Amino acid sequence: MAYYGEWAPYVTVGDKKAKALKKMEKLQKKGKRIYPVEEFRGRTIAKSFWGNGWCEHLESFSDFSNRLPRGSRYVKNGSVVHLDILPGEIEAWVAGSEPYEVTVSIEPLPDKTWERIKEQCTGEIGSILELLQGNISKDVMAIVSNKNKGLFPKPKEISFRCSCPDSASMCKHIAAVLYGVGRRLDTEPELLFTLRNVDPQELIEGGVALPDFETQSELDGEDLGDLFGIDIDLDDEPQEVPASTTKKASKKKTKAKTSKKKAVAKKKASTKKKAVAKKKASAKKIAGKKTSSKKKVASSKKRVIAKKKVVGQKKATVTSVDSQEPILEVKPTTKKKASTKKKAVSKKKASTKKKTSSKKKVVTKKKVATGKKKATAKKKTAATKKKATKKTVAKKSTTRKKRAVRKTTAAQRRLVQEHAAAFDSAVVDKTMQRMRPTGASIQRLRGKLKLSIAEFAEELGVTVATVYRWEASEERLTLRSRPLRALAVLNLQAKSK
Repeated sequence: MAYYGEWAPYVTVGDKKAKALKKMEKLQKKGKRIYPVEEFRGRTIAKSFWGNGWCEHLESFSDFSNRLPRGSRYVKNGSVVHLDILPGEIEAWVAGSEPYEVTVSIEPLPDKTWERIKEQCTGEIGSILELLQGNISKDVMAIVSNKNKGLFPKPKEISFRCSCPDSASMCKHIAAVLYGVGRRLDTEPELLFTLRNVDPQELIEGGVALPDFETQSELDGEDLGDLFGIDIDLDDEPQEVPASTTKKASKKKTKAKTSKKKAVAKKKASTKKKAVAKKKASAKKIAGKKTSSKKKVASSKKRVIAKKKVVGQKKATVTSVDSQEPILEVKPTTKKKASTKKKAVSKKKASTKKKTSSKKKVVTKKKVATGKKKATAKKKTAATKKKATKKTVAKKSTTRKKRAVRKTTAAQRRLVQEHAAAFDSAVVDKTMQRMRPTGASIQRLRGKLKLSIAEFAEELGVTVATVYRWEASEERLTLRSRPLRALAVLNLQAKSK
């Protein structure tokens, strides 16, 4: 369909979905059951073990990892209006500019791989509920979700077809359907087994079978008696107990009571003995402490008396000497005086050496501390100088960049004004109003003008990155007046050529 200026009209997601839902209503009237994938929010598409495993398995292959993300937006906004999982096939409808039919066919799981999975999972899975809910051990998870030998299909086992005009091998509608399968496996994991044509019950039946026990009705009292060699009476009436047995039981009870009383009495006696022994030991300790203190006092008194006696004897000797004739005083020898002087000198020298060494140590410590302080101060000053120089350089570079950007923007604006001057302003305004720019239309216009992306950006007065971003977008672009006017002028130039 041809449009003015080759810009297709923009269709909202709501309009696309409404058109697709009308198609689904028609199919439902014909008797087809519809299973839509409802709209949801969040980063993750699937959360359970089976759904998340499906998505991660497909994304692990390089063929799919580059194309699958295109369909994530379609699944999240509810564009997959129908998705039915059948044995070996997936039927789906996706809301695009028109409702598109998608079919994905998957080869059945090979018998060898299924047998290997059953052998490895024997006795590991308790019930079908545990398997489908994902409450299984890590070993079973690794076996089932193995990239090459698990339940999930490989790319060579998958083939797909879409009714859209996109020439890509995997369009965004197929990617949306594959993601929708992962979303569906969150709530209905048994569909994976139907898709691969296998029965999940076989994984549980592969374990050890329990033996069949006989019921209670088959085992009568006579059979139990034969088994254990005991005569069992099944009558409800209680039998009479003989008197001898009652007497024996009463005697046993009395003996037990007396033995208990004896044990209690023994325990009490032992506790009393222990308490008495503790008291005696504490009393002995106190008496020992008192006697030791008395002995110490007596010994100190004896020492004082002995000292007094010695002093009295000295006094008596002095008085006796004074009363007698004078005795010649014995003078100390020169050798003794010299030795005492040498000792005093050596002591003084040692003390002076110690003082000098301590002073030296203090001085060296002070010098080391001052040196460290100076080094830290130098480092700080150098760091501050570096920071200041970096800041000045950064400021200069930013100012230079700003000036260069201003010059380039001014030059670009002049170029756009010169191009616009060649056409009437009313014609340019009309084309601006009619234009509905998209990424594909901008790419087409650039191809007609035979301009590179850098040249096209200069003509429009924008950066190269913005042109890349415009061309990569799939929806209609909302541009400002200045670049939109420049696009209108370039469109008129392309038409005039």
